[in-house]
Amino acid sequence: MTRLQLELQARGYDPKGVDGSFGPGCEAAVKAYQADAGLTVDGSCGPATRAALATRSGSYLAYNPQEVEDYFQAVWTRAVALCAKLCRDYGLDPVTDILCHAEGCRVGIASNHADVEHWFPQHGKSMDDFRQEVKEKMEGKTETTAPWYADAQKWAMEMGIADGTRPTDPCTRAEEWTMLQRLYRLIKEGK
Repeated sequence: MTRLQLELQARGYDPKGVDGSFGPGCEAAVKAYQADAGLTVDGSCGPATRAALATRSGSYLAYNPQEVEDYFQAVWTRAVALCAKLCRDYGLDPVTDILCHAEGCRVGIASNHADVEHWFPQHGKSMDDFRQEVKEKMEGKTETTAPWYADAQKWAMEMGIADGTRPTDPCTRAEEWTMLQRLYRLIKEGK
């Protein structure tokens, strides 16, 4: 939200402050920009508005998917795992019960912003892809994309630094000391 407000300011539209909140001032600035840009005036920074705002050289909203692909995959993997857990815990159907904000807005239960509908497509994904992957995770049919730490985990296991268990659990100081000691020994041995 802050970057949207900064971009609106840079283009001469006053969002009434840069506070990271989509309040009445930000909505009015978006509507003014939409009117001037010949876009549908709805006050929502959806895909068309965001894309138009991102065209300015140096735009605060410019996005390069290749630069953040690892980050995207890490977020995707964690979100799939979290949604699968929540669906299991609460007896939800991922195909019908998972909605993004924009979908929720269209059925009258969420705020009016496009959230992942402008992010997922830049990485070749959609909400339908997300729901399907959550469903498959719940059914044990597929693993999501390798976690962001997979290469480091494999290396640590191969080098005998860590056993690879509990990769996302907090590490105790005792475990940390042990891993550091093992790493030190490897360095000292020239491995």
